[in-house]
Amino acid sequence: MATIREEAARLRFLVRNGRGEEKAHVVLIEEEARKRKENTGPKPKTRFQWDTDYPEGYSELNAGKDRLMQIIGNKQVAISIAAKLWLETDESVLRELAEGN
Repeated sequence: MATIREEAARLRFLVRNGRGEEKAHVVLIEEEARKRKENTGPKPKTRFQWDTDYPEGYSELNAGKDRLMQIIGNKQVAISIAAKLWLETDESVLRELAEGN
């Protein structure tokens, strides 16, 4: 992922080469991530979407969601538990799981 400094150089290059009037959309990745975490404002978001890019991932996520809902029975509590498991699992455990799959 490019830094702001690298993107600024790329944008200057495009301007110098006659593309300065084209529409562009600059996204500051860390700022956007912070805003998603804060989720404040007049209409906080309630929809979470994650494209899995492969069928097995879709099935695994749905199986996990269904398991939580069967055990917990309360959607809000199940979501909080899933988020807590993601956030509180030690980084070394996550890396071990990633290497094992």
